[in-house]
Order: sequence, then C-alpha cells, then structure tokens
Amino acid sequence: MITEKDITTAINEHRQEFLEDLAKIIEVQSVRGNAEPQVPFGNGPRQALDVVVDIAKGYGFKTGIVNDAVAYAQWGEDDQHYIGVVGHLDVVAAYWSRWASRCCCCGRWMDR
Repeated sequence: MITEKDITTAINEHRQEFLEDLAKIIEVQSVRGNAEPQVPFGNGPRQALDVVVDIAKGYGFKTGIVNDAVAYAQWGEDDQHYIGVVGHLDVVAAYWSRWASRCCCCGRWMDR
C-alpha cells in the first residue's frame, strides 16, 4: 500500500525532473481545435495527452488513453488501492499581445 511518506519521498527525490516535465507540458499549445478521428478536441489537446502519457510512463506509472480524450496515470499494482490523477490539459487561447507584464515559467523568463 502506498503511504503519504512514499509520496513525499518521491516528490522530493524528483522535484527538478517534475519541473522540467511541467515545462514540457506547458510548451504544448493545447488550445481546442477541430475535431477529427483520434483527436476529438483537436491536435493540440491530443499532443498534450501524448506528452503526459510519455512522461508518466517514464516514471513507471501504468498509463492509458481512453476514447482519445482522457489519459490516466496509475500508481500502484493493486487495482483496489492506487493513486490516480485527474486534471485537464486543454487551455483557453492566450493572446500574448494582451499580457501586461513578463512572466517566469520553470526558471525561464518570457517577454511579451
């Protein structure tokens, strides 16, 4: 059974990797696009799913994509006791020209 200590240890041991992986996810332009077979929300959101699944596999998670729309990452061997993560990867279009200031993402400064 996975304990809170197991989770805290994993986070602390992989903090820098997590930040780098977060940057990979953020780089994907996952704005909803035109629906087509295998990409019901467009190419961007599908690319985001693929990136997240690849990252999760790299950490040893059991992964999958359901109906080309939802990805999952499962930690734990027992199908009765595991941790699952729920979230979304698609975003509303951001218009860079409307940003009022600089921002920093994962150690990288981005100017408008």
